[in-house]
Parts: sequence; C-alpha cells; structure tokens
Amino acid sequence: ELGCGEFETGLGGVAAQALNLVANGSMTRIDRYILVLYIRVFAVCFVTLAGLLLVAQVFTNLDEFIQYGKARGSLVRALAEYYGPALLAIFDRTGGLLVLLSSMFVIAWLYRTNEMTALLAAGISKGRIIRPIFTISIVAIVLAVVSRECFIPKREKARSKSPQDLQGGERLQSIRPTVDGEYGVLIAGRNLETNSQ
Repeated sequence: ELGCGEFETGLGGVAAQALNLVANGSMTRIDRYILVLYIRVFAVCFVTLAGLLLVAQVFTNLDEFIQYGKARGSLVRALAEYYGPALLAIFDRTGGLLVLLSSMFVIAWLYRTNEMTALLAAGISKGRIIRPIFTISIVAIVLAVVSRECFIPKREKARSKSPQDLQGGERLQSIRPTVDGEYGVLIAGRNLETNSQ
C-alpha cells in the first residue's frame, strides 16, 4: 500500500525526469515527432467533443447571439465571450478522456505505420518510446488541474448566464403554479421579473 508521501515522491520523480528530458536537450527527433502527433490528436479530439457539445446550443439560441453580436461588434466576438468559459469547463470534464484517447491513438498510429517495429528494431525500448507520451499526458493533466483550480472559479458567474441574459436588463419569465412540498405553500403568478445584470 502506497502512502501519500510515497505517491508524491514517485510522481515527483517522474515529473523531474520529464523536466530533465526537456531541460537537458536530450529530446530526440522521435520524441518531438511523438509529441507533435500527440498534440495534434489532442487538439482534434478536443475540438470535436467541444463542437458536438456546443453546436446544438448555438443554433438553439442563435437569435440571442445575433442580437448580442450587433451590440458587441461581431457575432464571433459574442460567441467567444459566451463560450470561452464553457470551453474551460468542457476541457475540465473531458481532460482525462482526451489524454486516454490521444495516448491510445499515438501508440496505435506507431504500430499501424510500422514505426514501432522500426524503433524496436533500432534497439529503443518500449519504455523509452512511451516516455514522451507519458510526459505530455502529465502536462495535460496538470493543465486541467490548474484550469479547474484557477481559471474556472473566476469565470463561474459568466458560465452561469443563459444566452437570454446576454443583453442584460430585465426580462419576464412565465411561471406555472407550483406547490412547495415542504411547507405546502402554493406559489403562483403571471410572470417573474428578473434582473440579469
């Protein structure tokens, strides 16, 4: 059973080894090739997942975004302002999956193109081939943690806005009569006036 201190020491050793790899300039062409391939796959997977999650919401609320885009100067600026914090949250939720997908794809790509066979025939161990993948995976996980702890809390207010709240000011929401189950009170009215500033 690993204690917390032993786990941190082990993880620190791996991180120190990864930093030494970069700092000492002992990064080979193969390392750079694997890192670039990993980053490409990571980016494509993130854009795909984020696009799938956001495209339905964009088209559902397109009228609000067009109105807000007119006030902000362009539709692209309005979308970036609204969905920027949402992309951080998507990265936080899908970071582990993206690391796994990217790692698996890079290894499968090396096998599929027979590059793994060539590397093994050249006397390079599998552990040495996997080291850049492991290093960049740790970097991606650390980025997700930093994003979760530093950036997402600062943008929580922006993330909680609905597209209808972008214009600011007051808006009317229709309400249905509802019974509060705890106290047995009937809550009714025509509409609810909210201030979204």
